[in-house]
Amino acid sequence: MQKEREKQRLLLLQEQLNQKANSHYRKVLLQSRGMDPWRSFLAICRENRRAAETLNRQQSLRRALTRWRSVWELVLKEKEAVAQELYCSILVQRTWKAWRLVSGHFFYRKCVDVEVVNVNFSSFV
Repeated sequence: MQKEREKQRLLLLQEQLNQKANSHYRKVLLQSRGMDPWRSFLAICRENRRAAETLNRQQSLRRALTRWRSVWELVLKEKEAVAQELYCSILVQRTWKAWRLVSGHFFYRKCVDVEVVNVNFSSFV
């Protein structure tokens, strides 16, 4: 009877140890095959998302700045064209003014010369 109790106790102890071993095995299996890889996978996904957001932000900024630059260059070209047109009109105005002054002076000289000539002819008549 004593041997049988000892046998029963050993079987019970063996069963408890098996349950503990199975529990430990499941826990280690869950960590090594389930949770740890899953955690590292989630960390990689977060890092990839951050990198993608940064890249997207940089590309959006680059696109916006490129568009702004092209618009700015068009505006600058338009302003330069307007300035060139204004410069040309100012040059034309100055040229006409100078020409009128010079031609007016010559016209006046011609008129004075013609009057002198007319006076000379009329005095002979």
